[in-house]
Amino acid sequence: MRNAELTAHELTALKNGPVRIVPGAGLTTPRTVFDYRCAEELSAGLRTGLVHFPGGHNGNITHPKGFAEVLRGLL
Repeated sequence: MRNAELTAHELTALKNGPVRIVPGAGLTTPRTVFDYRCAEELSAGLRTGLVHFPGGHNGNITHPKGFAEVLRGLL
């Protein structure tokens, strides 16, 4: 099994690739939850900000209007 950490080369390839990557997480998601930690580490590795969406892991369902506003702002 491969190590889950991205190498500097992989992070550079992601940052300079043709697709913009915007790490995001739910505002109320506990900071120790795996999903949040992955998004946080990816944003640090890419040297971008972590975008917080309203609600938790399923904020698109529990806070659809707020989620849509954040998403619309990103697009």
